[in-house]
Amino acid sequence: MTARLASVALEACAKVIDGKYVAKQIRDEISTEASRMKEAIGVVPGSAEILVGDRKDSATNVHNKKKACESVGINSFEVHLPADSKEEDVLKFISGFNDEPSVHGILVHLPPSSHMNEQSILNAVTIKKDVDGFHPLNIGRLAMRGGKLLFVPCTP
Repeated sequence: MTARLASVALEACAKVIDGKYVAKQIRDEISTEASRMKEAIGVVPGSAEILVGDRKDSATNVHNKKKACESVGINSFEVHLPADSKEEDVLKFISGFNDEPSVHGILVHLPPSSHMNEQSILNAVTIKKDVDGFHPLNIGRLAMRGGKLLFVPCTP
């Protein structure tokens, strides 16, 4: 009897979520905000992605993010470097995006090539544009109760 009551209680709490509908609502909100920014202050939000190597899953992710950005009025910049690129090349692109006023967020796809220092690459992204929340200061702020995050990471 107790197990049955627990089952009934769980069923009463369950809610089916229409993911496509929720995603459309979020896209519509982002599109509205991007339009408002452009009209109010003449700024179009910009996102930059850096991919090193030829991982198909990461390439698909970059492609999908680019399409999503375009659909809501966000400029999308991407750099795709060969797996044998030098770490300095990646750091130069990060530095360039850090300094570029039309780029407001930077994502470096992980893991980079095995010969690269992942932490060095993540540390190079300015905290103000670290949308993944991997910069050491963002990680520390996330761990602190009441810490002020510049970006809340999209993944737990």
